[in-house]
Amino acid sequence: MLHDTGDKLSSADKQPVEAAIDELKKAIEKGDLADITRSMERLNQAQHRAAESLYRQAQSGGAGAPPRPERRPRGQARGRAG
Repeated sequence: MLHDTGDKLSSADKQPVEAAIDELKKAIEKGDLADITRSMERLNQAQHRAAESLYRQAQSGGAGAPPRPERRPRGQARGRAG
């Protein structure tokens, strides 16, 4: 997620995801399944919050928001004069 969208997130949105990734790496190194499970849950929660932030940016037309596709009336083909 951060690799693809990190430039569109504020540091306040990125930091929890990065911290959760580090925590998960440590849990994996220890090999404790309970720690791994908790760390995965924290990472999922952090990523969901970051995704919500990206969604809000896109909805408000914020920086980095993809352009919305042009709406055409039904039955009108692209690139044809009608």
